[in-house]
Amino acid sequence: MYFCGGGEEQVAPLALAREGSIVKVLCIRGGYGLIRRLNDLGIREGSLLKVVKSMGAGPVIVHLLDSNSLSVIGRRIALGFGVAMKIIVKEVE
Repeated sequence: MYFCGGGEEQVAPLALAREGSIVKVLCIRGGYGLIRRLNDLGIREGSLLKVVKSMGAGPVIVHLLDSNSLSVIGRRIALGFGVAMKIIVKEVE
């Protein structure tokens, strides 16, 4: 179990999310450089992501989603396993 923002929720790192699931980013457990880089990609607290590929060899691949329509924004984003372990998410659908 992970704790983000002082609350206790059933959450997990992005790297462990099910393929095909839609998740909400609750917090990023990283330094300023990582948070800035992810922010530049559009991944920040509150972002919705659709998990395209996770758990296995290679990077975790996600689509950034529009929070209102759940439609895909932009291209696929590939994140290394270590980075994906620092992004704490909650499945929303």
